[in-house]
Amino acid sequence: MRFNWPWRNQPVGVLMVCRANVCRSPMAEALLQHRLREAGIGGRVKVGSAGTHVSPRPLPRDRRAVQALAEKGIRMKQRSARKIRATDFERQEFILAMDRSILATLLKTCPQSDKYKVHLITEFSVSHHRLDVPDPYYGSITGFEEVLELLDDSIDGLLKILLSGH
Repeated sequence: MRFNWPWRNQPVGVLMVCRANVCRSPMAEALLQHRLREAGIGGRVKVGSAGTHVSPRPLPRDRRAVQALAEKGIRMKQRSARKIRATDFERQEFILAMDRSILATLLKTCPQSDKYKVHLITEFSVSHHRLDVPDPYYGSITGFEEVLELLDDSIDGLLKILLSGH
């Protein structure tokens, strides 16, 4: 995967997107922030998360997502879910969907000029060959641990691209 780097030496925006913004995308946000700090470029990449179908009364982060990350020594910010905004498409360099359904929703609402920014997060995967990061919400902690493994692999690949652009 090749990217044009018009923003070389400028802060890069990465937005993780799932359905409700309570587990997968906040997990990806926290994991990427953690890995960026480890790589020493935490201030050069601005990471956030959003959902495509956020409740009118935003929910807090899922406690199982917080627990799965905590077991790896990663802290998740405890804020309420937020819905993706039209301005996100112009402000972010990477908008990463957790599954094909979310990708389709994003591509329907994204301006044509910004569609190149929208990808499945698994496109960056190093060793897994799954397209979708499954939604663990209705399952047990095991599902959240599986999601964390898939996200970790995808973030490995993303991090290589982010590091090569700086």
